[in-house]
Amino acid sequence: MDQESIHIVGSDAHNTSNRNFHIKEAYDYIEETKGIDTVNQMKDNAQKILNNDEI
Repeated sequence: MDQESIHIVGSDAHNTSNRNFHIKEAYDYIEETKGIDTVNQMKDNAQKILNNDEI
């Protein structure tokens, strides 16, 4: 993240009975270390991918 080379946050959340889902904690950490603007940009980028838009 220091080099701004991470553009989205993802999770392998299809098996939450055997593995915990920690996406909120990940976004909380990013907000604490990089700020809410970075969190919002990552969420926007994820939505753009789902919409097949350029990021």
